[in-house]
Amino acid sequence: MPDPIATIRTALILIPFMAMISPPPSLAAQEALAEALLRVEYALAERPPQAEEVAELNQRFDRATLAFFAGQQEAVLQAMDELAARIEPDEGVRAGQAERARATVEALPARGRTLDRPTPLPYRLHWPELEEGDRWAGPLPVVVALHGAGGNEHMFLEAYGAGRLPALADALGFVVISPSTPAMAADPGALGALLDAAAEEGAIDRDRVYLVGHSMGAGAAWSLATRQPDAIRAVACIAGPCGGGVPAGTGATLPPLLAVAGGLDPLAAPDRMQAAAEAGRREGVQVDLRVMDTQGHTLIVGAVLDEVMTWLLERVPH
Repeated sequence: MPDPIATIRTALILIPFMAMISPPPSLAAQEALAEALLRVEYALAERPPQAEEVAELNQRFDRATLAFFAGQQEAVLQAMDELAARIEPDEGVRAGQAERARATVEALPARGRTLDRPTPLPYRLHWPELEEGDRWAGPLPVVVALHGAGGNEHMFLEAYGAGRLPALADALGFVVISPSTPAMAADPGALGALLDAAAEEGAIDRDRVYLVGHSMGAGAAWSLATRQPDAIRAVACIAGPCGGGVPAGTGATLPPLLAVAGGLDPLAAPDRMQAAAEAGRREGVQVDLRVMDTQGHTLIVGAVLDEVMTWLLERVPH
Protein backbone atom coordinates (compact mmCIF):
# COMPACT_ATOMS: atom_id res chain seq x y z
CA MET A 1 0.00 0.00 0.00
CA PRO A 2 1.40 3.46 -0.87
CA ASP A 3 2.61 5.59 2.03
CA PRO A 4 -0.27 8.08 2.60
CA ILE A 5 2.10 10.82 3.75
CA ALA A 6 4.26 10.36 0.65
CA THR A 7 1.13 10.45 -1.48
CA ILE A 8 0.02 13.73 0.07
CA ARG A 9 3.49 15.19 -0.43
CA THR A 10 3.39 14.11 -4.07
CA ALA A 11 0.31 16.26 -4.48
CA LEU A 12 2.33 19.33 -3.54
CA ILE A 13 4.92 18.57 -6.16
CA LEU A 14 5.56 21.13 -8.71
CA ILE A 15 3.12 24.02 -8.98
CA PRO A 16 4.29 27.29 -7.43
CA PHE A 17 1.90 28.67 -4.78
CA MET A 18 0.19 25.27 -4.26
CA ALA A 19 0.50 25.54 -0.50
CA MET A 20 -0.82 29.10 -0.50
CA ILE A 21 -4.27 28.37 -1.95
CA SER A 22 -7.17 28.29 0.51
CA PRO A 23 -8.92 25.93 0.42
CA PRO A 24 -6.23 23.79 -1.24
CA PRO A 25 -7.09 21.83 -4.38
CA SER A 26 -8.13 18.21 -4.02
CA LEU A 27 -5.48 15.53 -4.33
CA ALA A 28 -6.72 14.64 -7.81
CA ALA A 29 -6.66 18.30 -8.86
CA GLN A 30 -3.13 18.75 -7.52
CA GLU A 31 -1.89 15.74 -9.44
CA ALA A 32 -3.63 16.97 -12.60
CA LEU A 33 -1.99 20.38 -12.23
CA ALA A 34 1.42 18.81 -11.65
CA GLU A 35 1.05 16.66 -14.76
CA ALA A 36 -0.05 19.70 -16.76
CA LEU A 37 3.11 21.56 -15.77
CA LEU A 38 5.28 18.61 -16.71
CA ARG A 39 3.59 18.34 -20.11
CA VAL A 40 4.51 21.96 -20.82
CA GLU A 41 8.10 21.46 -19.64
CA TYR A 42 8.48 18.29 -21.72
CA ALA A 43 7.09 20.02 -24.79
CA LEU A 44 9.51 22.92 -24.37
CA ALA A 45 12.47 20.58 -23.90
CA GLU A 46 11.66 18.48 -26.96
CA ARG A 47 10.63 21.36 -29.24
CA PRO A 48 12.47 24.52 -28.12
CA PRO A 49 10.58 27.65 -29.21
CA GLN A 50 11.85 30.11 -31.76
CA ALA A 51 13.30 33.32 -30.34
CA GLU A 52 10.26 35.32 -31.40
CA GLU A 53 7.95 32.90 -29.52
CA VAL A 54 9.66 32.97 -26.13
CA ALA A 55 8.06 36.13 -24.75
CA GLU A 56 4.52 35.06 -25.63
CA LEU A 57 4.98 31.59 -24.13
CA ASN A 58 6.35 33.04 -20.89
CA GLN A 59 3.51 35.51 -20.59
CA ARG A 60 0.90 32.81 -21.20
CA PHE A 61 2.52 30.53 -18.64
CA ASP A 62 2.70 33.27 -16.02
CA ARG A 63 -0.95 34.20 -16.59
CA ALA A 64 -1.83 30.58 -15.90
CA THR A 65 0.26 30.65 -12.73
CA LEU A 66 -1.52 33.78 -11.53
CA ALA A 67 -4.88 32.18 -12.32
CA PHE A 68 -3.85 29.24 -10.16
CA PHE A 69 -2.93 31.64 -7.37
CA ALA A 70 -6.48 32.98 -7.65
CA GLY A 71 -7.88 29.46 -7.24
CA GLN A 72 -9.04 29.10 -10.87
CA GLN A 73 -7.91 25.50 -11.24
CA GLU A 74 -9.95 24.51 -14.27
CA ALA A 75 -8.81 27.63 -16.11
CA VAL A 76 -5.21 26.73 -15.32
CA LEU A 77 -5.57 23.20 -16.65
CA GLN A 78 -7.13 24.49 -19.85
CA ALA A 79 -4.43 27.14 -20.25
CA MET A 80 -1.64 24.61 -19.67
CA ASP A 81 -3.15 22.17 -22.17
CA GLU A 82 -3.48 24.95 -24.75
CA LEU A 83 0.09 26.02 -24.10
CA ALA A 84 1.41 22.48 -24.52
CA ALA A 85 -0.50 22.20 -27.81
CA ARG A 86 0.87 25.56 -28.92
CA ILE A 87 4.42 24.33 -28.31
CA GLU A 88 3.95 20.78 -29.62
CA PRO A 89 1.19 20.54 -32.27
CA ASP A 90 1.63 16.79 -32.86
CA GLU A 91 -1.07 14.98 -30.85
CA GLY A 92 0.86 11.72 -30.89
CA VAL A 93 3.94 13.35 -29.41
CA ARG A 94 1.81 15.09 -26.78
CA ALA A 95 0.23 11.77 -25.83
CA GLY A 96 3.67 10.36 -25.15
CA GLN A 97 4.58 13.40 -23.08
CA ALA A 98 1.35 13.02 -21.09
CA GLU A 99 2.14 9.39 -20.30
CA ARG A 100 5.65 10.36 -19.22
CA ALA A 101 4.19 13.06 -16.94
CA ARG A 102 1.80 10.57 -15.33
CA ALA A 103 4.61 8.10 -14.74
CA THR A 104 6.81 10.79 -13.21
CA VAL A 105 4.13 11.92 -10.76
CA GLU A 106 3.44 8.32 -9.72
CA ALA A 107 7.15 7.66 -9.14
CA LEU A 108 7.95 10.70 -7.02
CA PRO A 109 7.25 9.30 -3.53
CA ALA A 110 9.83 6.55 -4.04
CA ARG A 111 12.48 9.03 -5.19
CA GLY A 112 12.43 11.24 -2.11
CA ARG A 113 14.35 10.95 1.15
CA THR A 114 13.84 12.50 4.58
CA LEU A 115 16.46 13.45 7.16
CA ASP A 116 15.45 12.93 10.79
CA ARG A 117 15.77 16.49 12.07
CA PRO A 118 13.83 18.54 14.67
CA THR A 119 11.76 19.53 11.63
CA PRO A 120 11.79 16.53 9.24
CA LEU A 121 13.79 17.52 6.16
CA PRO A 122 12.63 15.99 2.85
CA TYR A 123 15.21 16.13 0.07
CA ARG A 124 16.42 14.63 -3.20
CA LEU A 125 20.00 13.57 -3.83
CA HIS A 126 21.48 13.06 -7.29
CA TRP A 127 24.96 11.69 -7.88
CA PRO A 128 26.27 12.33 -11.40
CA GLU A 129 26.73 9.34 -13.64
CA LEU A 130 28.83 8.84 -16.74
CA GLU A 131 27.32 7.35 -19.88
CA GLU A 132 28.60 3.90 -18.93
CA GLY A 133 26.69 4.10 -15.63
CA ASP A 134 29.84 4.72 -13.58
CA ARG A 135 30.10 7.64 -11.18
CA TRP A 136 32.42 10.57 -11.58
CA ALA A 137 35.55 10.35 -9.45
CA GLY A 138 35.36 12.52 -6.34
CA PRO A 139 35.60 14.65 -4.40
CA LEU A 140 32.81 16.42 -6.30
CA PRO A 141 31.35 19.92 -5.98
CA VAL A 142 27.82 20.16 -4.59
CA VAL A 143 24.89 22.28 -5.82
CA VAL A 144 22.10 22.80 -3.29
CA ALA A 145 18.93 23.75 -5.18
CA LEU A 146 16.03 25.51 -3.43
CA HIS A 147 12.59 25.54 -5.06
CA GLY A 148 9.97 28.28 -5.09
CA ALA A 149 6.85 28.73 -2.96
CA GLY A 150 4.47 25.80 -2.97
CA GLY A 151 6.84 23.44 -4.74
CA ASN A 152 8.93 20.82 -3.01
CA GLU A 153 12.16 18.88 -3.23
CA HIS A 154 11.22 17.31 -6.58
CA MET A 155 10.95 20.59 -8.48
CA PHE A 156 14.60 21.02 -9.56
CA LEU A 157 15.06 17.32 -10.28
CA GLU A 158 11.93 16.78 -12.39
CA ALA A 159 10.18 19.95 -13.49
CA TYR A 160 12.34 23.01 -14.10
CA GLY A 161 13.64 22.56 -17.62
CA ALA A 162 12.19 19.01 -17.67
CA GLY A 163 14.94 17.78 -15.36
CA ARG A 164 17.76 19.84 -16.82
CA LEU A 165 19.70 20.14 -13.56
CA PRO A 166 20.47 16.41 -13.09
CA ALA A 167 21.39 16.21 -16.77
CA LEU A 168 23.89 19.03 -16.25
CA ALA A 169 25.19 17.29 -13.14
CA ASP A 170 25.87 14.16 -15.19
CA ALA A 171 27.60 16.19 -17.90
CA LEU A 172 29.68 18.46 -15.67
CA GLY A 173 30.29 16.28 -12.62
CA PHE A 174 28.56 17.76 -9.58
CA VAL A 175 26.24 16.44 -6.89
CA VAL A 176 22.72 17.87 -6.56
CA ILE A 177 20.97 18.18 -3.21
CA SER A 178 17.44 19.55 -3.49
CA PRO A 179 15.68 19.93 -0.12
CA SER A 180 12.30 21.25 0.91
CA THR A 181 12.91 25.01 1.06
CA PRO A 182 10.64 25.71 4.08
CA ALA A 183 12.17 22.85 6.07
CA MET A 184 15.67 23.99 5.09
CA ALA A 185 14.96 27.58 6.12
CA ALA A 186 13.60 26.48 9.49
CA ASP A 187 16.69 24.48 10.46
CA PRO A 188 20.03 26.27 11.03
CA GLY A 189 21.88 22.96 10.86
CA ALA A 190 20.18 21.70 7.71
CA LEU A 191 23.01 22.48 5.29
CA GLY A 192 25.60 20.64 7.33
CA ALA A 193 23.27 17.68 7.83
CA LEU A 194 22.55 17.42 4.11
CA LEU A 195 26.25 17.57 3.25
CA ASP A 196 26.97 14.88 5.84
CA ALA A 197 24.25 12.68 4.32
CA ALA A 198 25.72 13.11 0.85
CA ALA A 199 29.24 12.41 2.13
CA GLU A 200 28.09 9.03 3.43
CA GLU A 201 27.56 7.96 -0.19
CA GLY A 202 30.64 9.43 -1.85
CA ALA A 203 33.41 12.01 -1.69
CA ILE A 204 32.24 15.63 -1.85
CA ASP A 205 34.28 18.83 -2.00
CA ARG A 206 33.10 20.98 0.91
CA ASP A 207 35.13 23.89 -0.45
CA ARG A 208 32.88 23.91 -3.53
CA VAL A 209 29.32 24.08 -2.21
CA TYR A 210 27.02 26.24 -4.33
CA LEU A 211 23.46 27.46 -3.84
CA VAL A 212 20.84 28.08 -6.52
CA GLY A 213 17.30 29.17 -5.74
CA HIS A 214 14.15 30.15 -7.61
CA SER A 215 11.66 32.75 -6.38
CA MET A 216 11.13 32.05 -2.66
CA GLY A 217 14.06 29.65 -2.88
CA ALA A 218 16.25 32.48 -4.14
CA GLY A 219 15.55 34.48 -1.01
CA ALA A 220 16.19 31.43 1.15
CA ALA A 221 19.49 30.78 -0.63
CA TRP A 222 20.70 34.34 -0.10
CA SER A 223 19.61 34.31 3.55
CA LEU A 224 21.56 31.10 4.10
CA ALA A 225 24.62 32.59 2.41
CA THR A 226 24.57 35.62 4.71
CA ARG A 227 24.34 33.37 7.78
CA GLN A 228 26.88 30.71 6.73
CA PRO A 229 29.20 32.45 4.26
CA ASP A 230 32.21 30.26 5.02
CA ALA A 231 30.30 27.14 3.96
CA ILE A 232 29.22 28.45 0.55
CA ARG A 233 31.36 29.22 -2.48
CA ALA A 234 28.79 31.15 -4.59
CA VAL A 235 25.05 31.79 -4.91
CA ALA A 236 22.68 32.10 -7.88
CA CYS A 237 19.22 33.64 -7.48
CA ILE A 238 16.68 33.19 -10.28
CA ALA A 239 13.52 35.34 -10.32
CA GLY A 240 13.89 36.37 -6.69
CA PRO A 241 15.43 39.59 -5.31
CA CYS A 242 18.79 38.91 -3.62
CA GLY A 243 21.70 40.97 -2.38
CA GLY A 244 20.00 43.13 0.23
CA GLY A 245 19.73 42.69 3.97
CA VAL A 246 23.48 42.70 4.45
CA PRO A 247 24.87 44.18 7.69
CA ALA A 248 26.96 47.26 7.01
CA GLY A 249 30.53 46.51 6.03
CA THR A 250 30.11 42.74 5.74
CA GLY A 251 29.39 42.38 2.03
CA ALA A 252 32.98 41.66 1.04
CA THR A 253 32.96 38.57 3.28
CA LEU A 254 29.94 37.04 1.54
CA PRO A 255 29.94 34.66 -1.43
CA PRO A 256 29.65 36.19 -4.93
CA LEU A 257 26.10 36.41 -6.23
CA LEU A 258 24.53 35.88 -9.65
CA ALA A 259 21.03 37.37 -9.89
CA VAL A 260 18.96 36.47 -12.96
CA ALA A 261 15.77 38.42 -13.63
CA GLY A 262 13.03 37.89 -16.18
CA GLY A 263 12.22 41.06 -18.07
CA LEU A 264 8.54 40.01 -18.19
CA ASP A 265 8.33 38.65 -14.63
CA PRO A 266 5.04 39.74 -12.99
CA LEU A 267 6.15 38.60 -9.51
CA ALA A 268 9.85 39.51 -9.20
CA ALA A 269 10.08 42.47 -11.54
CA PRO A 270 13.52 43.48 -12.85
CA ASP A 271 13.44 46.78 -10.96
CA ARG A 272 13.04 44.88 -7.67
CA MET A 273 15.89 42.57 -8.62
CA GLN A 274 18.07 45.55 -9.54
CA ALA A 275 17.29 47.39 -6.30
CA ALA A 276 18.30 44.36 -4.23
CA ALA A 277 21.47 43.88 -6.26
CA GLU A 278 22.44 47.53 -5.86
CA ALA A 279 21.82 47.34 -2.11
CA GLY A 280 24.26 44.45 -1.92
CA ARG A 281 26.85 46.20 -4.05
CA ARG A 282 26.77 49.22 -1.74
CA GLU A 283 27.83 46.93 1.09
CA GLY A 284 30.58 45.28 -0.93
CA VAL A 285 28.83 42.16 -2.27
CA GLN A 286 30.08 40.97 -5.66
CA VAL A 287 26.86 40.92 -7.70
CA ASP A 288 26.42 39.92 -11.34
CA LEU A 289 22.89 40.97 -12.37
CA ARG A 290 21.53 39.65 -15.67
CA VAL A 291 18.11 40.47 -17.14
CA MET A 292 16.59 38.05 -19.65
CA ASP A 293 14.29 40.35 -21.58
CA THR A 294 11.86 37.75 -22.97
CA GLN A 295 11.61 35.52 -19.88
CA GLY A 296 9.00 35.51 -17.11
CA HIS A 297 8.85 34.03 -13.62
CA THR A 298 8.99 30.23 -13.93
CA LEU A 299 10.02 29.08 -17.39
CA ILE A 300 13.14 31.21 -16.95
CA VAL A 301 14.64 28.53 -14.70
CA GLY A 302 14.96 25.91 -17.41
CA ALA A 303 16.09 28.55 -19.88
CA VAL A 304 19.05 29.75 -17.81
CA LEU A 305 20.21 26.68 -15.88
CA ASP A 306 23.10 25.97 -18.25
CA GLU A 307 24.37 29.54 -17.90
CA VAL A 308 23.84 29.55 -14.14
CA MET A 309 25.69 26.28 -13.55
CA THR A 310 28.61 27.43 -15.68
CA TRP A 311 28.84 30.65 -13.65
CA LEU A 312 28.69 28.83 -10.31
CA LEU A 313 31.24 26.15 -11.14
CA GLU A 314 33.71 28.77 -12.36
CA ARG A 315 33.86 30.12 -8.79
CA VAL A 316 36.63 27.96 -7.33
CA PRO A 317 38.83 28.32 -4.24
CA HIS A 318 41.87 30.52 -4.74
